[in-house]
Amino acid sequence: MKIKLILTHILKDRFLVLSWLFLVFLVLITSIIFTLRIHPSELTIPVRYTAFGFTFVYNDAWYYLIIFVFFGFIILALHSAIIIKLFSQKGVGLARLFMVLTILLVLIGYFLISSILGLAALPQ
Repeated sequence: MKIKLILTHILKDRFLVLSWLFLVFLVLITSIIFTLRIHPSELTIPVRYTAFGFTFVYNDAWYYLIIFVFFGFIILALHSAIIIKLFSQKGVGLARLFMVLTILLVLIGYFLISSILGLAALPQ
């Protein structure tokens, strides 16, 4: 019963609902774009870069890149639950701030994953 009351209060907040719908739209678009950019290959592709270790670029099979498609959906589900919890316990202001930061996180993730997929598309 309390969850239903919280959700009705959230649905009355136009900014929170519209920004959540924008987040859903953003996650769907980025997932479609990333799905279309992944191509099966027999070659190992660069999937990770780090300044630590013996080699700086690590290679793996092409299906490792499928994990990046689900990144947005994981963020969407977990952050939506956190936003509902923040809305119920801390109020509207903190929930809105967290929603804006979540959208920024997905946008930054888009650019990082896009560069990783661009690196994976380079011929070896």
